[in-house]
Parts: sequence; C-alpha cells; structure tokens
Amino acid sequence: SALIPIVSALFTTNESARAWRVVSTVINLMLIGLAILAIGLFILAPVIVPVITPGFGDAELARTIELTRIMLLSPIFLALGAVATSVLNAGGRFTAAAMAPIVYNLAIIGAAILLAPSMGVVGLAIGVVAGSMGHLLVQLRPLARMGFRYQPKIEGDDPEARHALLLMAPRAIGLGASQITFIVVTALATTLGAGAVSDFNFSFAMLQIPLGIIGVPLGI
Repeated sequence: SALIPIVSALFTTNESARAWRVVSTVINLMLIGLAILAIGLFILAPVIVPVITPGFGDAELARTIELTRIMLLSPIFLALGAVATSVLNAGGRFTAAAMAPIVYNLAIIGAAILLAPSMGVVGLAIGVVAGSMGHLLVQLRPLARMGFRYQPKIEGDDPEARHALLLMAPRAIGLGASQITFIVVTALATTLGAGAVSDFNFSFAMLQIPLGIIGVPLGI
C-alpha cells in the first residue's frame, strides 16, 4: 500500500537508483523493528502467551510457547517478502509475486506430510518458517533482474523514504486492529474446550477466501 505508488513513480521518472535506496531504507527499518519485537517476544513468551491463551493448561501453554518461539522468524521473512511483492508489482512483474503465497502454503502442506508424522506439531511450525522463507526466496531472482541492489543503510533524509513510512502508518494501524480482534477471539476460544481454536481458525480462513480472491487483487 505504501511502497507501490512511490516506487512506481520513481520508476516512471527514471529514478531507479533512488527507488532502490528507498526500498533498502524501508527494509532496514523493518528489520530493526521486527528483530527487536522478535527478541522481546522470545524472552517474554512465558508471560505473554498465557494472556493470549487463558484457557490452556500447563502442557498446552508449554507447547504454545515452544511453537511461538519457533515461528518468530516467520513474520520477518513474510515482511521482507511483502516488500519484494510490492516492488515487483510496481515494476509490472506479477508471476513471482503470485507464486510466493503458493510456495508458502505448499511448504506447510509438505511439512504436514513429511515432518508431522515424526515431529508432531513442531514439524508444522518448522514448515511455517520454511514457507515464509520460500515466500521471500522465490521473489529474489526476478527482483535482482529488475536491478535491485540491497544497501545496508538508512537514508532518513530522503523525502520519498519518509513519505513511504508515513503512508505505512495508517495501514499498520488497520492491520493492528484486525490482529487485536483475532487475538481476543482466540483467547475466548481457548476457554471453550478442545477444538475451539481450530474451529475458529478454520472459520477465519474461510472468511479470508473471498477477500484474497477478490478484494486484495482489486486493491492491488
């Protein structure tokens, strides 16, 4: 939502080098923020998870904390993948961006078939991390063909970089509100007995299907 209009405008005015600097700035700021959050949640998981899952017993809490810690890498890879998707869309490249979520889901399905029989639900958590990594990796080659070169620096004085971050704020607030709702309903579901959380997650996935098939593509 924030990067596509800015990057596409810079491409149109033949300022590709500046576009890559803006993208690198956004990536670096995201990495710093997400790394801090991931490390904090890894340490505080025994405190935070019981608040989110008040209906779980000791064994369920221990397993949820373990799974949470394993999957903390996933949001980082997915965030980088989302940046890659935005840049590819801005450059008119849609194939890899469309393949990325398919790769993500195939990795989880593969983990369910290959890892879950021997590792249990931990195998699925590993599949989530592998899928999020695949979501990013499948987009790197077409991104490089576009000329992208990562720069490990933050150019906070660039007006376009600041504009991108400003545009991200309302989108982040909107996504945050939906996630808070998801957490609250999950917390309530943990008090309703075995299977309630799975039922809710399945229902939520069904809700997302028309949004993903119709709403998101039209928005992009």
